[in-house]
Amino acid sequence: MVAQNNAVFEEASETLYKLNQNDEVRYLCEMREEGQRILRTYQSLIRQGEEKLAQRDTELAEKNAELAQRDTELAEKDALIAELQEQIKALQK
Repeated sequence: MVAQNNAVFEEASETLYKLNQNDEVRYLCEMREEGQRILRTYQSLIRQGEEKLAQRDTELAEKNAELAQRDTELAEKDALIAELQEQIKALQK
């Protein structure tokens, strides 16, 4: 090869190799940083979604408690209505 026979060509090819190697390393570092940024963005979005889900779960639990309370009140009222209907039937006889 020409570079093997000439010291100038050999030095130039080594310099080009080193410069290209630096560009490749820089490119890989940039890609790694970009990947990490994207990962942090996704992690943030997941965390926000989990917070919203937790908030909705809390709201649902509160509404379920309210519905259970209303069910209890309705059951008490149904029992009172049934008792009053029995009293009415007893008075009609």
